[in-house]
Order: sequence, then C-alpha cells, then structure tokens
Amino acid sequence: MGTDRGMRWLTSRKFKAPGRQVYSAVAAVARQPVLFEELAVPDTLDGRFDAVVLHLVLLMRRLESLGREGHMLARHIVGVFVDDMDRTVREMGIGDLSVGKQVKRMARALYGRFEAYDAALKVLPERKPLEEALGRNLYAGRKQADGVLTRTANYVDALNRRIEQKSLNDFLKPEFSDALTQATGEAAREARSCPS
Repeated sequence: MGTDRGMRWLTSRKFKAPGRQVYSAVAAVARQPVLFEELAVPDTLDGRFDAVVLHLVLLMRRLESLGREGHMLARHIVGVFVDDMDRTVREMGIGDLSVGKQVKRMARALYGRFEAYDAALKVLPERKPLEEALGRNLYAGRKQADGVLTRTANYVDALNRRIEQKSLNDFLKPEFSDALTQATGEAAREARSCPS
C-alpha cells in the first residue's frame, strides 16, 4: 500500500465512528415534535425522510466548507444515511430486487435537495427562494397555512447560522449530539419570535 493511499485509508477510518455519531444526532433532531407540531411538517414516511434530509443538508454544507477532512466526514455520514435507508426499505417489506432502486432514488433525492437548499441558502437574507425550496421538498408542494413557510425558513436560517459556526473538531466531539439538539432548540425559539 503506497504512503498516500495508506494515509487516505487511515484518515478515512478516523471518520467512521464520528460519521455514525453525527448521523444519529441528525436522525434524532429530525424527530423533534416542534417540526411536526409547530412547523407542520407532515408526520408521514415522506415527511420524516425530508426532515432528516433537510438537517443532513445543513451539516453537509458546513462540512464541505471545512476542507478535505470535512469532505471525508460528509462522505461517511452519507454512507450511514444510505445504510439506514437500505435497512428502512427492507423493514417495510420491499422485495430484495427493488431495494437497490428505492435506495438510489432516496440518495438522488438527498443530492437534489442539497442543490436546491444550497442555492436558496446562498442568497439569504432573501427568503423567497428558501421558502419555495421548502414548499417543494419538505412540504411536497402542498399548500400550507399562512406563515408556515416563513416560520420554517426562519428556523432553517437560524439553525444554519449556528451550524456554520461549528469547526471540524466540534463535529468529532462525543457531545456533538447534545450541541446539535441545543442548536435546534435555539433555532426553534428564534423562529417563534420572528414575525410570520
């Protein structure tokens, strides 16, 4: 094994456990009652999937901005996401021949939403593109009550600002799950205090 390949392999292994830890933290915050009760995210299989993807995208954006090691951690997190989707699809009783297609569709959905949310977040504080991206994806194009998209955009903006302050080392700490839970709670409070 060449030195460069060996170093890449060792570095890659370094992010395996943190990748699982960060994904678990994302899955936990994506189940928060505030998303379904206050922000009207549909409490369905698709709604829960999109809640995970939304939070995953915010973390991936930050990690991709943190250089090669951030990119490698992001890749590990996506790998855990794909494994989780595979397990979920199998538990739903979908036949083995269809599992791969379903998981590929979910992975494509993740990357499609990454592009949509990334483009919308780049033009903040202009909120309209973010509200439109949330309406198409998180709410599957369904009409929402007045103020819902604005509140959700406020939540995403507030959480994104907090995640953008995290260093690579923050993602690697065992207490990252607690830090993410705290950040989502603060973002939800901030969203409540903003006019709809």
